[in-house]
Amino acid sequence: MYRRRIQVDVDILKKVGYRTHAEFEDHNHHIKLDMVFQIGTGKVLEAKAEMIRHPFPECPLALEALQNIIGFRAVNFGSRKEVFKLVAGPKGCTHLAELVMESVNARIQATDCLVPDWVDPELIAQRRKQWENAWAGSCLHYTEPYWRPHELD
Repeated sequence: MYRRRIQVDVDILKKVGYRTHAEFEDHNHHIKLDMVFQIGTGKVLEAKAEMIRHPFPECPLALEALQNIIGFRAVNFGSRKEVFKLVAGPKGCTHLAELVMESVNARIQATDCLVPDWVDPELIAQRRKQWENAWAGSCLHYTEPYWRPHELD
């Protein structure tokens, strides 16, 4: 049997944005990734990874490619091609790039239900207007205002 597990948790960082904690594990790999995204812009402010288990001795060298993602505006679900170019390339790692994309997607999805009270309501309204067409017919479209979790410190 082949098993592949990806888990992403998203927290709010007060006055900064969103932090993701992601983990990828299969029979050859165990990778952890923490990222911080700026609220409003979606820019990646921080990205740190750890390769706990990997199949080749060269794999950890790919961690350097992760720095290419700093400053990247991870603002849409279609960022995959750009992320893979920045992180997976000839000196990168496809599994790490996949984990970056899982973090981007989770952060985007979380912004619909994790709305901090310190964010300008106009910014939230603008974002929702931009996403209205993309959300139409999806579960994200129907989450507001029914589910409102607590804010993490």
